[in-house]
Amino acid sequence: MILLITGLLLLVAALGFTLFPRMFAPLSAFAGLLVLHMGYHIFVPPRYLWFWAVAAMIAAAIYHLAPVGEPDGKRVSNLYIVSTGVAGILLGILLEPRIMVLGAIIGTALGVMAYSGTPAGRWLRSSWRYWVHYYAAKALPAVVTISIVGVALMGFIS
Repeated sequence: MILLITGLLLLVAALGFTLFPRMFAPLSAFAGLLVLHMGYHIFVPPRYLWFWAVAAMIAAAIYHLAPVGEPDGKRVSNLYIVSTGVAGILLGILLEPRIMVLGAIIGTALGVMAYSGTPAGRWLRSSWRYWVHYYAAKALPAVVTISIVGVALMGFIS
């Protein structure tokens, strides 16, 4: 029971860390997945655990290397990215569990596009290159974190 509560708290903390970008978001999500797996609450094949471990380390490195905040010092886009990413992964789970990660990718892309339509994100519309760089720096770590949470959620559903 302690491992179940610890794993769920780590997953919730990972989503919170994604809203306020921290390097710990993907690491916390993977730790939650690992704790739930080790506590026999969900089953994740070992090759998937290795894949998500490497993905979490790469996402943590991206967080570490990315500049802090927006060019104007705001962090408004995180709410767009996380909310649409979670909606995308939930929609992916509902439609077909095998495409849930694709749902997170499309959801976060839509979140970045929605953010670029706001006055704060106007600078993203100036060049396609800025949008791609911003997506790689901000949304890809969020995709990894949200996807790991989705894998844990699928472990409970199935």
